[in-house]
Amino acid sequence: MKWEKPLTLDLGIQELKQKLLSCKAYLEDEEFDCNFLDTMIEDRREKEERREKTEEYRKKEEEYRKEIEKYGKEAEECRLE
Repeated sequence: MKWEKPLTLDLGIQELKQKLLSCKAYLEDEEFDCNFLDTMIEDRREKEERREKTEEYRKKEEEYRKEIEKYGKEAEECRLE
């Protein structure tokens, strides 16, 4: 299948659907396009899951850093007493 412009993952679903519906090759090989769409959707889901996990890890890291800082201050106060 040849496209005038390259397809990217940034392409919106509606834009992609429009391109597919206007393409003669789509009508001839619908299964390929369905697989292509499934792959794009799965890639986007995986990207979102990675982003969510990264954000979760950052939050936990910040919490642990604050705890370590708190315990460090408490230990310093104990040494000063």
